[in-house]
Amino acid sequence: MQKGNPTCFGKRPEVFRRGRCVVLCGGSGCGKSTLLRCINGLIPQFYEGDLKGFCRLAGKDTDGLSIGEIGELAASVFQDPRSQFFTVNSSNEVAFGLENHGLPQEEIRRRVDEAFRIFHLERLKDRNVYELSSGERQLISILSAWAMDTDIFLLDEPTANLDYAATQQLREILLALKQQGKTLLLSEHRLYYLTDIADEYWVMADGEIKGKYTAAEAKAFPAEQRRAISLRTLDLAEITVPEKLPLPENSADGA
Repeated sequence: MQKGNPTCFGKRPEVFRRGRCVVLCGGSGCGKSTLLRCINGLIPQFYEGDLKGFCRLAGKDTDGLSIGEIGELAASVFQDPRSQFFTVNSSNEVAFGLENHGLPQEEIRRRVDEAFRIFHLERLKDRNVYELSSGERQLISILSAWAMDTDIFLLDEPTANLDYAATQQLREILLALKQQGKTLLLSEHRLYYLTDIADEYWVMADGEIKGKYTAAEAKAFPAEQRRAISLRTLDLAEITVPEKLPLPENSADGA
């Protein structure tokens, strides 16, 4: 995506520009994942659906592009990275897209090595992806996307299967991508880890974008207003976990 060349979608153009991080949020079933699938071409090329309106990536209408061509403009990272793995070896997985695009072997090796090195993930090289944790597999999927040298990253609830530690590691990777000037569009329920990364929060409901808020606006909302628009807290300190009730004295666990 080039400066001044926004990405648009919908009947009324919604625009996000280069180097920005936009978070799609809202309740389950509001349309976040569907919107991402329209942008990356999975609807209607893979999932059935009647796509109306338009989407442009880097000024190109995606309606006339194949999924492969769209993939050269925007990289997708799904909730469960296992659904997008094509190989068993982590290094081969990072190389897979590059091989499909016919890059010379020397260039492929350079990009793969650089991906692991830049993000300090050399420990994940040449590993069986199915022996990695959910968080580590998610990192491999992001490295695969980065190696393709796209400017746009589309992430569909990337923390859905991650614990706190893995979420924090993902946060560092996303922050690094933004510092590199990459454009990030995420659908998310968890928002606290994006506090220093997100520029805007777009709240969806019934398949439409109902509100667009800057990071400062969203952070200033009182709890009651956030609940009214299905916007979760941006402050981890506000998240509480109910205390576990004690087991009855005659519980089998206490026998």
